[in-house]
Amino acid sequence: MKTLLNVIQEEDGTITVSSDVYPIRIGQFLPESKHPDLVQELKKWRWDQAREQDLPAYRIMPNRTIQNIADTCPGNEDELLAINGIGPATLEKYGQDILVIVSHYVETHTDPETGEI
Repeated sequence: MKTLLNVIQEEDGTITVSSDVYPIRIGQFLPESKHPDLVQELKKWRWDQAREQDLPAYRIMPNRTIQNIADTCPGNEDELLAINGIGPATLEKYGQDILVIVSHYVETHTDPETGEI
């Protein structure tokens, strides 16, 4: 039996692979983040939260949301709330933790000459 795969690249660079035979999404691959070290810090935080709450990590926050946070480096609650995947409940529960992680990353990775992260 042959299985044909469909590969679709979204405008944001996300690649989705699906199958004609099986009507489910097989996988989704995100493009590399502008700040991979920040992605890793956020994933470590998510893992710790998941263990504390006895939940799977994706229930705390999906990879796409983590990547969007890393790519935009929000500096306040309004900027964090503007990110797809962050709603009022997530902001209330995790907002301060996320902003502390992002703030520390920005402070330690900003080029003093250019001001760029």
